[in-house]
Amino acid sequence: MNVLELLGLRTRPVALASVEALAGRLEVTRRDIADLQAERTSIERQTSSRRELQASAEREVAALAERGREAIREAAIDVAHMRTGTRYVTHSVVAGALRHAREPREVAAVILALVGEDAVRDNLSALIAEAVPEGLDAEPHADALQALDARLLELEREAERLTRELEAATGRYVERHRGADPRALLED
Repeated sequence: MNVLELLGLRTRPVALASVEALAGRLEVTRRDIADLQAERTSIERQTSSRRELQASAEREVAALAERGREAIREAAIDVAHMRTGTRYVTHSVVAGALRHAREPREVAAVILALVGEDAVRDNLSALIAEAVPEGLDAEPHADALQALDARLLELEREAERLTRELEAATGRYVERHRGADPRALLED
């Protein structure tokens, strides 16, 4: 008589291959759960889609370019009142506009107006497209999270079922997945 029988716990002989198959399926299910949780975290952290970021950048570029053009106009008016003639006009206008810029955003606005709004907007849009995954807009974002949650619960229920089968087959406690949905653990 073994310890489990003394404690009133029945054990049944199980083929080692069967236990290994159960343990393998449980491991695969747990890996699938970890992969889905990582995907869910990635989607959850993404607050804006690429398209939303590009649209926001376009609006900001347009607003900054307008501020930069206004700063350059003001500097040109100042230069027109100087008695230096037309010598160093470009330098004087640009330097004047930059001199009045009190923060980096204002400097960026002047440079943006000088370089050209279209070129900056196109380059910025391309850089965003390169750096940011496609992503989802707000509604599909919520739908994707809901679908992932449903699939996660399904996998966690499967992991719990396999865990119980493995415990029954071996007569030993099998540690549960950390952070598992309680609904998966409490169902029979």
